[in-house]
Amino acid sequence: MSQILLGVKYLHDQGILHRDISVDNIFLTRSGDVKIGDFGHAFTISTPPKLAITKFYHMPPELLKSEGMGDFNYRHDIYQVGVLLYNLCMLKPPYS
Repeated sequence: MSQILLGVKYLHDQGILHRDISVDNIFLTRSGDVKIGDFGHAFTISTPPKLAITKFYHMPPELLKSEGMGDFNYRHDIYQVGVLLYNLCMLKPPYS
């Protein structure tokens, strides 16, 4: 978990929102290092997307209720890390 959080911190320090942190996008190397992958939904905070996003089960409730993208920020990635932790501990996604 610490490697995931350090990876997310690095992305945020670079101004990047991942927007899809889930068990499907966390990879382990043979040496046991954690890698974050699949940046298909990522964007830089300085150039947010103008299109609607896909609604994933791990999206924060306040974003799912939102009509626009203006309120999408770093805390949504952190929320997804929390959902990821729940998923890893309980072996199922929340709200299922």
